[in-house]
Amino acid sequence: MSPTLPQEILDLIIDLLRDELSTLKACCLASKSWILRSRGYMFARVEFSLTGLRTVESWKKTFPDPPNSPAHHTRNLGLCSANVCAWIRSFRHVEKLSLAASGWGGGSLVQLHGLWPTLKSLHLSYIDAPISEILHLICSFPLLEDLSLHTLEVNTDEWVTPPTSPKLTGSLRLHGKINSVTRRLLELPDGLHFSEIQVDYRVGDVSASAVMDLVSKCSGTLETLCLKYQTSSAFPVVSAAGRLFNPRHPLIQFCLTYRLRLTSPAPSNSNV
Repeated sequence: MSPTLPQEILDLIIDLLRDELSTLKACCLASKSWILRSRGYMFARVEFSLTGLRTVESWKKTFPDPPNSPAHHTRNLGLCSANVCAWIRSFRHVEKLSLAASGWGGGSLVQLHGLWPTLKSLHLSYIDAPISEILHLICSFPLLEDLSLHTLEVNTDEWVTPPTSPKLTGSLRLHGKINSVTRRLLELPDGLHFSEIQVDYRVGDVSASAVMDLVSKCSGTLETLCLKYQTSSAFPVVSAAGRLFNPRHPLIQFCLTYRLRLTSPAPSNSNV
């Protein structure tokens, strides 16, 4: 009988290979005892697309039995549609969700409400939905800490403020036209407690007053404020941010980046 290494040692070896996808696949073929640990890294992050090899249909064809699929290993999930069926409910331990709907696959955000009680990070981009659906989606995850919003084509409608909301103690990242949603965030019943706010400002984006209201709302917890801007229309935000440098906000780290738009070949970034 050939000697074998303890499972703990084998697990440590696989841990060192966590970023080597092809090697992890080979480990799954080499021994049944390596499959569970290897799959934990192979499927920790799953992103679906509308076309190509990473479609929902490809997943369902490969893993036709949702309860026995490797979905329970997934912690970081990327979706291109809010359509919910049995296959998506098999992703039971998602901690980070990215919903990017450029070329939107359809579906109401209501279907995703509270689907992952373990969710801590939410990224929404290019979504065309009523503002109430977006806000109720945010409020449906009690452990949510980080929030990222990118160019939301919201339809303004009535929104009934829920009795509770997540603490939102991590980072807030804002990019594109999200002024309506930003204003409504200020109405969340349990307040905002972000430690970091990052705003990528362009023409028609979130207003200076909205940014400063967010900063004021998080004045007791904010540690880092990062503003990225491309045009002079963002100067009111920069000017208002300058008022943070006073004894009331001694702990705020301020980051300012001005990105120049050039027509001739030259470095595209200029940091101030």
